[in-house]
Amino acid sequence: MQFLSFRNNLSKLLLTPYEPNNEWEIDVCIVHGVICLGIVKLDENQEFQNSTHQKSIYWGYKFEDYCTNPKLDEVLTKPVDPQSAKYYTINRVHIGSIPYALSLQLDGSVE
Repeated sequence: MQFLSFRNNLSKLLLTPYEPNNEWEIDVCIVHGVICLGIVKLDENQEFQNSTHQKSIYWGYKFEDYCTNPKLDEVLTKPVDPQSAKYYTINRVHIGSIPYALSLQLDGSVE
């Protein structure tokens, strides 16, 4: 069997014993013999309850803007858009003897 998932889904699965208060479920489907894993949060607001976490997310997006936008004036004046274009890569890895296609979000790209 092969597996397909985003990296953060695997992290969520492996960290569950250490974060018992985060409620989520796994959506699993099989497409052409590949097991696809997706995480569904039961409480959409659970990640954003902490103001420090909200600030960290904002700073992360702003840092990406500074690193990837050649127009510094635009970066200083425009608000952070978390829905802006994102870049992903798909890597083939093995966890033990299990083949796994893992998608990772990239913070930026030079075109």
